[in-house]
Amino acid sequence: MTDSNNDPGPVYTHVSISGGVRVLPNTLGAIRAALPEDRRAEFDAEMYSTPLEHIMRRAILGWAIPPEEQEQAEAAMERVRQGDLSGVRGADGEPGRPVT
Repeated sequence: MTDSNNDPGPVYTHVSISGGVRVLPNTLGAIRAALPEDRRAEFDAEMYSTPLEHIMRRAILGWAIPPEEQEQAEAAMERVRQGDLSGVRGADGEPGRPVT
């Protein structure tokens, strides 16, 4: 719920593939409201047919993250699938290494 001080309510923080931090809506209603009006019926249909255990992944990854960021992430994953680990860092901050 939002208050009268323009508080957006709950948010979800996402780190993009480029390392930038993006604040995303954290409720289905807020995600839906942020979509262009012509995409809302598609969003409704998907959310009403998605099993509950998949809602967060589908809502955040499929709808809240802008399409251009989704495309960048998919391109990065394809580079990794092809063996290109340039720019990849592990949780320890060290450069990525092929699994042997």
